[in-house]
Amino acid sequence: MKRLLSFTIVLMLVVFSGLAEETPSSRLTEEEVTFTFGISENPALPISENMPAWDEAARITGVRLEPIIIPSSEYKTKMSALYAKDDLPDLFYVNTEFVPLQEMVDDGALLDLTDLVEQYAPNIADDYKNIPDYARTKIDGRIYTLGVIRRDTNQQPGTVGMIRGDLLEKNNLPMPTTWEELEATLETLHEIYPDMIPYSARGQDRLIGVDYLSVTRSIGADYNMYRDEDNVWHLGRIETRYRDFLEFMSGLYEKGILDSEYLTKSLSNLQEECSAGKVMFFYENPTFVADINKTLATVDPDAYFTMVPLLENQYGETANYRARDHKFNMYAVSSSCENPELMVQFLNWAYSEEGAINYGWGVEGDSFEYDADGNPQWTQETLDKYTVADNAFYKLQSDYGLNTDIFAPSWLYTIYDPFLGDGWNQKAVYDFYKAQDDSFIPVPVDPPFTIEQSERLTEIKQELTDYGNTTINQIIMGIQPIEAFDEMVEYFKANGALEMEQIYNDAEAAYQASLSD
Repeated sequence: MKRLLSFTIVLMLVVFSGLAEETPSSRLTEEEVTFTFGISENPALPISENMPAWDEAARITGVRLEPIIIPSSEYKTKMSALYAKDDLPDLFYVNTEFVPLQEMVDDGALLDLTDLVEQYAPNIADDYKNIPDYARTKIDGRIYTLGVIRRDTNQQPGTVGMIRGDLLEKNNLPMPTTWEELEATLETLHEIYPDMIPYSARGQDRLIGVDYLSVTRSIGADYNMYRDEDNVWHLGRIETRYRDFLEFMSGLYEKGILDSEYLTKSLSNLQEECSAGKVMFFYENPTFVADINKTLATVDPDAYFTMVPLLENQYGETANYRARDHKFNMYAVSSSCENPELMVQFLNWAYSEEGAINYGWGVEGDSFEYDADGNPQWTQETLDKYTVADNAFYKLQSDYGLNTDIFAPSWLYTIYDPFLGDGWNQKAVYDFYKAQDDSFIPVPVDPPFTIEQSERLTEIKQELTDYGNTTINQIIMGIQPIEAFDEMVEYFKANGALEMEQIYNDAEAAYQASLSD
């Protein structure tokens, strides 16, 4: 732990101390070389083929990334087709798995980076030595994927409840402290404002627990596999607590508190409804609220959303998952890449301090400049242009090719409070999380699986998901009674749920044994 802390402190000092003038060693090749990069395009972050940060990277290193832009809704389908044709890009996103990683390894589609990292990428090699759980992403002990590595304090650690603070004030209602109190508060407000949606959500992932950052764990249950304090893995969906969770949610739905259209609602739908003053409460990434509150103020100057401290559940717990500081399994290199040594050298640069600033801040003298202490800061021209734009920070990232949704292997906190609008200070969000730090649980990282284990897990997970999610949503919506949960559990156990737990625990035991070798 001391070694990790020392490493982190030194690295943060280096990152924020400013960079010296470009050195000849930054140039990796005399003639510019282009690598293709398959990228999933977030609808909120359109990707340009001419991004200044990417042009600057090419100027510095001699390596240019040529984006193959695929809308996120089509990424799995199109990448699966490229995989089938043996025509994968040189570098590509794997965080949205279009084919199981182990299958791609077995087919020889992914470049084994292990020896290349050891020889050409000291920055990447150090990350594997110093970041807890990073080694869990190896396949058969080898490196096939790379992550997005946080180089400073994570100020956006997850999701929380957001409530209309003005409605609480107008109606002399205290901030809820438990889920039971929240239910009662929303019932009261629903009687006063019957045309509003008391609790809205975007799709099933952020409600029933498919996404670890959903509301599920806060209410006391788990949907996915989770690891207990003894390093034993369990499937949350077959446990009594998940039944209790479904009873709670179905109660909200029956009372008209939970949005009847949650299953088909997208993030943009949710944001539009919140911005129009139609929603009382939702559970989401708090950074979305900056733009929501801006627009909401034009509808009602007194209206605003505010964060709800973590709520105590029926088991007396106050807890939920927090986002990982690092995002593992983000990038892979195709085995057909014609110059793998140069690719790995370029990636090593992208993971360096210089690469972090390039893909986090853009171009010195244009989008950012260094202050007197050598720290990067947005130029006044950048602030003047983007703080008045819709979706201000997303627009800046989109125009320059910045941050993790586009390409940023070394992840820096670059958001600036003016981008978030008046009354929504990013430090306040960070302080909100920090004050409850002990209540946030790190999202678990799977142990490394063998190819055979991974293939079997894929089969089991698909079988359980196809059957289970339909039943789960029907229970919430009152189409099926709560007793259908018991039938679902029996089906799960008969179709691989217990085998899945055993595979996880066998893999965990093998991983723990490898640490002592």
